[in-house]
Amino acid sequence: DYTLSEHHSWGVEIPKYVRDAGFVELSRASVSRDYKGTDLFALISRHATKLVFENQVRYVLMSCNRHMVRTYEA
Repeated sequence: DYTLSEHHSWGVEIPKYVRDAGFVELSRASVSRDYKGTDLFALISRHATKLVFENQVRYVLMSCNRHMVRTYEA
């Protein structure tokens, strides 16, 4: 149910083709400052990506604060 999506609650339009094909939303992925500089965030992201592929989900919705864009892109 896409109306349960945090993106939807923010007023972000989720295209119909994405809703129809199915998607997973990865939200609020944060790691404590105590673990900054470690691979913990990368490991969590890889595991989530693995689950997406294993379950043949076509789309993944993600968002982040602007200062975290490079981390997500990496």
